[in-house]
Amino acid sequence: MRPSATHLTLLLLLLLSCSAANGKRTEFGVCMRLSGVQALTPGEIGAALEENDIDVVFFLVPLPLEGEDLSRIREIRKGLGSVVEFHMWILTFRNREYLERHPEEVLISDEGPSEGNIVNPISPAYAEALSGWIRNATSELNPDGIFLDYFYVPQLGPFDNATLSSFSRIQGRNLSMKDITDDPDMMGRFLEWRNGILLERLRDIRDQAQGLELSVFIQMFPESERLIIGQDLEAFARHTDFLVSHTYHYMMKRPSNWVGDGVRALKAEGARDVWAGVQAFDIPAEQLRRAVRSASSSNAEGIMLFRFGTMTEEYWDQVRRARRSWIWLIYVAAAVVVILIGVLAIWRSRSENREPDESRKRVGKRGRRRR
Repeated sequence: MRPSATHLTLLLLLLLSCSAANGKRTEFGVCMRLSGVQALTPGEIGAALEENDIDVVFFLVPLPLEGEDLSRIREIRKGLGSVVEFHMWILTFRNREYLERHPEEVLISDEGPSEGNIVNPISPAYAEALSGWIRNATSELNPDGIFLDYFYVPQLGPFDNATLSSFSRIQGRNLSMKDITDDPDMMGRFLEWRNGILLERLRDIRDQAQGLELSVFIQMFPESERLIIGQDLEAFARHTDFLVSHTYHYMMKRPSNWVGDGVRALKAEGARDVWAGVQAFDIPAEQLRRAVRSASSSNAEGIMLFRFGTMTEEYWDQVRRARRSWIWLIYVAAAVVVILIGVLAIWRSRSENREPDESRKRVGKRGRRRR
């Protein structure tokens, strides 16, 4: 049966829709620290961001934000204006200054204290302080979003002394790490309780971020291991605007396509919008280009480059090359669609031109039979 004009139109619309979907623009962001921009004016920072077509800056904001840090970051924020979106990058449960004043809240187990200046996430006192600091920083900087780094419990943390003690009181008996890990039911109850506390912390920050975009850095572990460190991906996705994959492939000794695979894995687990975290320090420039291409091919909503102060001109050039190669693929896809439209139009025109001759032949044959 010959396709009708309606069939052809629907087919062309489908092809154009697929081309448009594949051609959506991936946003680009870059992490930034004060130490990486000390020698630059806000105008120079803005010019560099515009030159490299950056959409979002994830700026490290120490908590509490005060003194010279506050003055300098506020100056940069004001200078950038609407050139880019400004997201506060917060090291949520990593706070050396707080632990110096409250050493009792460091994570400690029978194996000793945790490294990395990690505050115990179940601490009510720290939760209250964190909420106040974020509220004040948001008021001072008027950001467009909040990016939460270190929003998890380190490997030592699930069974640190303070957490075990609190859970034991709830269960009405003393529990060791072995008591919990050897009993699947008890392990399930422990994770539900502890991960519930982290989710409550996330909801508290969400309340502080009304009208702002909220995102969380996600550790690329298997789902079961991620739950142990407190990152419930499905729950996080419900309370955030996007998640960022910790896919620093070169540091993790993975191939560059691991970046795109990580984005797809998070989406398969229930994440809606995912940005790919891309390593842009201590890495061969060619590896950076491959990582950006891998992220782009995964349909990531954005790519976060880590970080501004370590990116040489060679690094920026590789990012630009990766972006051009992806745009070139979009152009090729569009050209194919245009060619298909032309071929179908020609085919339909020829089909319509043949129709009168075929009709006359049928009439003639019927006439001869009647005679």
